Amino acid sequence: GAGAGAGGSGGVGPIGSCVGTREQSGRAGLWDIAGPLCFSGDLVARGLVFDVEPQQGDALAVLDTGAYTLSMWSRYNSRLSPAVHAYSVAADGCVTWTQARKRETVEDVLR
Repeated sequence: GAGAGAGGSGGVGPIGSCVGTREQSGRAGLWDIAGPLCFSGDLVARGLVFDVEPQQGDALAVLDTGAYTLSMWSRYNSRLSPAVHAYSVAADGCVTWTQARKRETVEDVLR
């Protein structure tokens, strides 16, 4: 289902409670996950199995993306760097997301 809080903007701090809160509907199947850019490096994964059809606005956490994720960030197509989130899982399975770094804005780049 949909994740809570993985794409939010605003201040740094907890931004969510539980994952999988959207009513599950649509078809299960294999899905390719890609970003908004038109080159092969923007393909995150091929053939992921989901038990529900992903919908616009759903959040997808890409865990453990590596040490160079932000230090090698490209300005290709004038892309701004994304927000960075950390998470913790409670004993009941609820996930709390904390925004560790805000999404970059145009004003940030022009400073």
